[in-house]
Amino acid sequence: MKETKYYVNEAKRTVVCVISLDGEYEIENFIGKAKCSPEDSWDEEKGKEIARLRAMIKVKSWVRKNKLDTIERIDWRIDQLQKLRQKYLNGDTRNAHEIAHLFEALNEEMNK
Repeated sequence: MKETKYYVNEAKRTVVCVISLDGEYEIENFIGKAKCSPEDSWDEEKGKEIARLRAMIKVKSWVRKNKLDTIERIDWRIDQLQKLRQKYLNGDTRNAHEIAHLFEALNEEMNK
């Protein structure tokens, strides 16, 4: 779920945008702030646009990082499966349960 809220303080000439996203375990909040320069004229809509864009930069960075973490976990599990598969093909059947566990974990990771 995504929710966007704006907090406008015309006296301080600021607009804050808070974008809330459902994370894996909790709600993640991303904050962007715009402050109107004393030499500029106050424009609430322009302030909201700037604050939202600054919050979205943080959202995109968070999404990129989380996807990278997931890809790294998947790569690690695939490497482990390849090593165990080679052992299994060489006659070492002691790791069959570990192979099954890694396949299950990999499947869960891919379905997130």
